[in-house]
Amino acid sequence: MKKLKRLLAMALTVIISIQIYSNINVDVRAKSSKLTATQILEDINVGWNLGNSLDSCVANGRSVQTDNTAYFETAWGNPIVTKELIDLVHTAGFRAIRIPVTWYYNTYANESSDCNIRNAWMERVAQVVDYALANDMYVILDSHHDNPIIWAQLEDVGIVAKNTTDLWLQIAVRFRDYDSRLMFEGFNEINNKQNNWKYSNESAVACNYLNQVFVNTVRSTGGNNATRVLICGTYICENSKTVLDSFILPVDSVDDRLIVDVHSYNVEYDQSVEELFVRLEEFSKRIKAPVIIGEFGSVNTYSPNDFRDIHAGNFVSRAAAHGIKCFWWDDGGKYKLFDRITTSITQPAIIGLLMNPKPYQSVNTAKDRFTDISDYEYQTIDEKNGALVKAYKGALTLNVNKKGYKVEPGSSYRIKLETKSPGDGMCMNAIAFYDKNGKFISFTKPSQYQLYDIKAPENAQYMRVSFYNPWGYRTLQDFRNYFAAGNVYLEISKY
Repeated sequence: MKKLKRLLAMALTVIISIQIYSNINVDVRAKSSKLTATQILEDINVGWNLGNSLDSCVANGRSVQTDNTAYFETAWGNPIVTKELIDLVHTAGFRAIRIPVTWYYNTYANESSDCNIRNAWMERVAQVVDYALANDMYVILDSHHDNPIIWAQLEDVGIVAKNTTDLWLQIAVRFRDYDSRLMFEGFNEINNKQNNWKYSNESAVACNYLNQVFVNTVRSTGGNNATRVLICGTYICENSKTVLDSFILPVDSVDDRLIVDVHSYNVEYDQSVEELFVRLEEFSKRIKAPVIIGEFGSVNTYSPNDFRDIHAGNFVSRAAAHGIKCFWWDDGGKYKLFDRITTSITQPAIIGLLMNPKPYQSVNTAKDRFTDISDYEYQTIDEKNGALVKAYKGALTLNVNKKGYKVEPGSSYRIKLETKSPGDGMCMNAIAFYDKNGKFISFTKPSQYQLYDIKAPENAQYMRVSFYNPWGYRTLQDFRNYFAAGNVYLEISKY
């Protein structure tokens, strides 16, 4: 039955493609004056995300039905976006901006559609887009946090396809006459209906289908949309091999107008990150389309903090060497590069290395890798007493020989959670130290989820590390499957 559903979905994709492409001007390929994906990416150095502003939303916000756009724009603590802010971003050196937008909460239903975008919201979005274009920046306009109506589940993909069509027809028509510096991105981190960040073949197929619906819908509106560059994301914008292998580039009516977006919050600041970019370059060659990292960055509690700017420069430099352009995620908070209230730069060193990136090479250190699930307990760490206890969402704790990982008192350790599994969303959530008798000494909640540096207390002999998925329950069998595939494990280095 599952196989039949996938085949039906693919068949529907082809039918929709034929129906919509028949209405498109056959001369679109001749419009050589339009910018291609390759040309745009060659001109972009590094991009910036206007996060947590136009994409902010509130629970039951759709019922508010207000034309006061500031109600939503400021819902997550950021001020109204000003032209002065976008001018500053451009002056700092960024030649591209990604504008995340949540549309659903500013829609209403009538007899013709369940998702009519309120005019006030559409015009406010257009105003911010115009701020960027006035600076001759490239702009990516997306659909963000619209998961109440857009999700990747094959069993109800028809309903979601209608929602996608309703939404993007309106957006595409409103911006149809904008030039090719404006790009559309269909979905941001499209998840399954349960929103639990779990991978399945069916969700991957649904994602492919909806990407095709998005492309078809925009192309059907004609005008500059017939040749506009469009961006399609992988399932939940994951970059694991399994997700990349499941991705199918949509069929398009014009050459070199599609880009694929993946996200990465990898915090490695040296040559270790090369594995990611090699994988993405191979993927790009397979699908014959360019790839961007639409979101990356580090938080202000980055550890080691004096390497935060090095991380930024290393990431962008190594990505560029593999033909990949990156967009920093700025939420106006822990990821911010600019103060949106005072309209000032907060991280000049990071911006400096984003504009003039260079790789960083560190000295290789000895590493202990724990790739056997027998080294772990299906429990987490109680922060009050260090005991192993049941985790309500399911967690694993490194507990080698039932004591923990042996450490040297006063020494520093780098703990890395390696996660290659598709959509696993694993995060370190607890680190505890114990003395030679197993008595609890201290508890730390890591401020970084994948890579964390910590110093062992002077009387410590053992360390335990716990990780879990904060967005969805994981059974012991889930973890067994991850380990069997070599997709999740802890790595610890002394330095």
